Amino acid sequence: MPRSPLSTPLVAAAVAMAIFASPVCAQLGTGKLVARQIVSGLARPVFVTAPSGDTGRLFIVERYVSTGSTGRLRIYDHATQTLLATPFLQIPGVNTGFEEGLLGLAFHPNYAANGHFYVYFSDTNGPRLARIVRYTADAPYATSNTADPGSGVEVLRVTQPQANHNGGWIGFNPVAVDNGMTTGNPRHYLYIGTGDGGGGNDDDGGHTAGLGNGQDITDNLLGKILRLDTGADGNADAFAADALRNYAIPPDNPFVGRTGDDEIWSYGLRNPWRCSFDRLTGDFWIADVGQDTREEVDFQPASDFTSPDPLAANYGWRHREGDIATPGVGGTLPAALPARDGIPAGQFAPGTSGLVEPVLDYPQVTDPSPEFQTDNGSQLYGWSLTGGCVYRGSMKWLQGAYFFGDFASNRFYAIRHNGTSLTASVEFGIFFNNLDVEPGGAA
Repeated sequence: MPRSPLSTPLVAAAVAMAIFASPVCAQLGTGKLVARQIVSGLARPVFVTAPSGDTGRLFIVERYVSTGSTGRLRIYDHATQTLLATPFLQIPGVNTGFEEGLLGLAFHPNYAANGHFYVYFSDTNGPRLARIVRYTADAPYATSNTADPGSGVEVLRVTQPQANHNGGWIGFNPVAVDNGMTTGNPRHYLYIGTGDGGGGNDDDGGHTAGLGNGQDITDNLLGKILRLDTGADGNADAFAADALRNYAIPPDNPFVGRTGDDEIWSYGLRNPWRCSFDRLTGDFWIADVGQDTREEVDFQPASDFTSPDPLAANYGWRHREGDIATPGVGGTLPAALPARDGIPAGQFAPGTSGLVEPVLDYPQVTDPSPEFQTDNGSQLYGWSLTGGCVYRGSMKWLQGAYFFGDFASNRFYAIRHNGTSLTASVEFGIFFNNLDVEPGGAA
């Protein structure tokens, strides 16, 4: 199994984009990036973000503190260059085994008006669970440095068979969607990345026999990207009789009115630990951690999100790892999609397999491999992919580059993609765990 991105202590510097150093080749642009630690004293930081328009603070997710099973959200203040002593929020009772803990954070697009934000964490109460819970900041929302710990409202829970492949990313599409199905009220939908639940080959207790959770689209939300409508005010609830489901289903989700779970946006994923939307274009990037053979980066164009009848992308796991058949997994490769509108199944995605192919995959090796060579002469390798983001800051020579890395090989990369194919690639070298762009865009 590949090394977990959470299995060793994390460096505190890995909480902002300005953490690497290397001259950059002409194919990507001309310039130099310099490593700079901006904060220390963190406990297992795994994610950093900020509300839309907030350029003065970074909100940092601490997976859990050493003294107990409590996940924390911390704030770094740019003006004072300090980590605030009082946490923004503490969440007790999170599982701390293997890859579990407090894993994800997303602010509602209307956070300044409603104070709502969402967290993704593993729960210790009863059966192993992944929970998405909405909390509310103290007033005034836009500037408050604390949140109300009693304000939690459960949005969704997903049973988690094992302690790994938890996924953990949540985020809102920065581009509001109105396909004529929301009566002129565009929505920024909430997207959730779930892992297959753990176990080798997506085949263990709690995994659908012969199919795997990633390919099971009926009563199974594991190994998926989910899409939920939280409402313009953050209070959408189409399941009033169920206190544990506080959301609505986007009416144009792929399986609405068809066989398959209404919450599913895409499927066939092993562990989409980190995903991101291009905040300018709305393109979607998925970094899916591989098993024993390949690591892969998946891409979905913004046009898919504005289609009046979007199709559910199938990325192939457990039958495919990267662009090859998964070693040791037999059976028949399922069709990419159910037949619809008179078109046979499996004809909706590029590639001979009928599945959506990654825009980039690379071998799991401990030493540089000649298989994929970057434009600046390095070789892309590793065995635990960590996704990043598309740069939209003030450095023009980096505009549109997607940054990502590999936790195991400690390497950091950037690529350009024109919507069809890769056009440039470059390596930077540094140890890291997570990547995001500072809200001000300068870094």
